[in-house]
Amino acid sequence: MPRAMSDPGVRADLAARVRDPHVAPFADLVDELRAQHPGRTVPHVAPTSLGVEARLLVVHRSPAPAPAPAGPAGTTDGEPLLSVEGDDGGSERLHGLLTAAGIDPALVLPWNAVPWAVDPEQPLSAADAKAGRLVLARVVDLLPRLRVVVLHGREVEPVWDALAAAGTALPPGIRVEGTFSTEDAALAQHRASRLRRMAAVYASAADALR
Repeated sequence: MPRAMSDPGVRADLAARVRDPHVAPFADLVDELRAQHPGRTVPHVAPTSLGVEARLLVVHRSPAPAPAPAGPAGTTDGEPLLSVEGDDGGSERLHGLLTAAGIDPALVLPWNAVPWAVDPEQPLSAADAKAGRLVLARVVDLLPRLRVVVLHGREVEPVWDALAAAGTALPPGIRVEGTFSTEDAALAQHRASRLRRMAAVYASAADALR
């Protein structure tokens, strides 16, 4: 992995650049969501992504909870960030799938079906799913070069499918692939076959991006 997201210096540098021009529209969206939903954990998009120039949208269920306070005066490890270069198991697995398929991780815009952290042990509520769908429609609108969408997890696909049902105008010719979550819990059973399925999905995505 090119940058250790667990390194406080790296996280601080990335957090300081979440308003770089290529990711600034997503920072504006996150600010809006945080203002509308105080107390919710809504991560920014890390500037390692090409942002508005991204061609592959990867959608997970929901972000992880905010990092716990650490250090003097209640400082934290940094702004919560959406990145395919994280140090958690799911992010590392996704990064490996991308590189194995020959896809530059910078081409990826990571997002979530629900943009704020929710209880991973509970099904998505109808309200969260609807709110997530409305936000996801806005994210897609910010991606004029979008070619491929990969949906990770069984609760993610209905949120995406609801876009078309609600009349959202989707870019013509994009490829949409559904597969399993990259999180460890999703691979507790049938690990080998699920990893093969994910590898095939990213091989297909790589083909569509050529």
